[in-house]
Amino acid sequence: TLPFASPCSSASCVDRSLTHMPPPPQAVAKGGGITWWRDRRTDGGRGTKLPTHPKPSHNFLATRRAEAAAAAAAAQRGPDTGGTGIALSGGGNRAYTCSFGVLRGLAVKGALDNPPEKQWMSGASGGGWATATYSFNQTVPRDVLLDVGRAALSPSELTVEACSTVEPRSMGQPVSTKPMTYCSILLSFPLSCIASSLALQPFGAISWIRNVWRVYLAPFGVPQGKLFAASAAEVDAKGGRRDDYLFPAKYCASTPLIGITMYGPSVAQLGPIPACTLPGCIGMSLAKDFVRNINAADVAAATIDGPSPEEARAKHDNCAPVQYVVSPSEVATGYSGPPAEVSGLACMSETLDIGHVPGVPPSEWSRGFGKANSLEFYIGAGSMMEAAYLSSKRISPKGRIENAVLEALLPTARFETNVGVWNTLKLGDGGNLDNTASLTLLRRQCKEVLVLMSSGTPFCSKCSNEEHEDNTKQKRPPPSKMTQNEYDAAALSPDLSSLFGVPLIAADGSWNYTYPGFNYQTNRVFAIKRYHELCEKFEAALASGAPLVARLENVEVHANTFHGVVPYTCNYTVIWNQAPRQWLEKVPPATLEAVLNGEVDSVNTPGNFPTFATLGQNKGLMEFTPLQTNLLADMMAWIVDAEWDKLRPCFS
Repeated sequence: TLPFASPCSSASCVDRSLTHMPPPPQAVAKGGGITWWRDRRTDGGRGTKLPTHPKPSHNFLATRRAEAAAAAAAAQRGPDTGGTGIALSGGGNRAYTCSFGVLRGLAVKGALDNPPEKQWMSGASGGGWATATYSFNQTVPRDVLLDVGRAALSPSELTVEACSTVEPRSMGQPVSTKPMTYCSILLSFPLSCIASSLALQPFGAISWIRNVWRVYLAPFGVPQGKLFAASAAEVDAKGGRRDDYLFPAKYCASTPLIGITMYGPSVAQLGPIPACTLPGCIGMSLAKDFVRNINAADVAAATIDGPSPEEARAKHDNCAPVQYVVSPSEVATGYSGPPAEVSGLACMSETLDIGHVPGVPPSEWSRGFGKANSLEFYIGAGSMMEAAYLSSKRISPKGRIENAVLEALLPTARFETNVGVWNTLKLGDGGNLDNTASLTLLRRQCKEVLVLMSSGTPFCSKCSNEEHEDNTKQKRPPPSKMTQNEYDAAALSPDLSSLFGVPLIAADGSWNYTYPGFNYQTNRVFAIKRYHELCEKFEAALASGAPLVARLENVEVHANTFHGVVPYTCNYTVIWNQAPRQWLEKVPPATLEAVLNGEVDSVNTPGNFPTFATLGQNKGLMEFTPLQTNLLADMMAWIVDAEWDKLRPCFS
């Protein structure tokens, strides 16, 4: 086995001991490591001419050095487990704004300062934007960023006038005064097409990533193209240049984690294919079928008494996504399941150091886009929910337009998994597998896990006598008359309920509450009896008009090989995005009428306050009014204050 060398600090710094070696007789892959050279000489090495084989590329060697450096760094750090984890769920600007309010509430309570133990902040999709903004803000004082001054306003003081402007340097600015719009996306297409040709990335992906940076990072002094690391000392240890890196804000006591999804292709279906560069979509011509195979396998595994995830995948060309989590120190997956062609990653190491050699060609990690290890690349790629959305729609009878759109949206990652052998992968929304953002915290065995669920649907009360509608728009009986299985599936969103082993589709297909990406067999880590306890706590809170905050203590965490979770015990606390009656009764009626267009009775219906649409709110792409932004963030901060007795143990 070839020994690893120390990482270098520039593209030109390449270990000559690795590149000036005798021609390799044979290149082979073995188990978890790579054995590159196998001597096939039959005469003891005397006079036999060796066959010619490709040498490993500089990128391949850089990647292997990265793995060695990551392993050494992990060994020095020791086990990164325990402590407190804050999970900010996905949900676009709704999730970003809810996170803005909750972080404000926690900051006022001092929960984000000098934690007694290790503290993590995990984000998926819109929650990932909030995690990145809070953690890597370079220019704005924290209290200004979180607009802490608004915490002094009581609900009765939230008049229309008091909510009509947003602090220009706060986290409320990106969603209200300078949001992402259809126009900004379209205007960036020409430049993105040129950049995509140079970077070997889909033009739509580059446009999206650039706009995510412009809206959520640029206002807070985050430059483009910077690698990121936990500290300057870590960069020095790797031989890097500090100027190439971005570090967490000085006030940030939490280690940020951002979820991304790695899609295939599986080699069986698509083979080694190039990255798509232009609207012509060279490359993944079967993108639609591939993504639909993933969704079909998920739906099968989410059905009561359905096939196992492995069986479902086998019937759909082994198409399967894998959850990866980005931290300042590594990009890693906890997957330890069957060695099927899961996203084509079977021969790739579990952990890659994402910032080991500044300036090395980006194909060392992900093809093109300047320094593709940059922060904007990951939070942009990790919020590509459009892919899952479009894959469930038929844009044209033969799917040709859909293929093009999917291919243009998903960023491409290329890995050299053996000498001269490349695998092409697609990156997508981290919320497509774990929208709660909490499974990565359970993998780290956090003792306390606080989850903000910025749901787009209200809690479905068992006491309701109104007809319900499932995800296929079928009319269902009132929750009070549902079977236990159907009520379990309908009560909360599938991203959370799947963690408790709740089947989401009836065996006969009569009801369906799933969404592609979540199934109880892949995500289950808790017993379903704890889910019933959670729902009972929410029912009691709803009846009393209190916020929907529930704390589950001494929860047994079950092993899960899909997410690398091992058995242990934790406390799991959930904040649900729903307007409590105790708060609504204090807010001036004129303010509620203004934010709801007079529909006060429908305060908790999808598309209205506080469950704003992920896309298309206010007839724009992702755009809130200052009134909507302030009121949602103010409500979440008030909930933290009102329920502090339940939340305090998470941080003590």
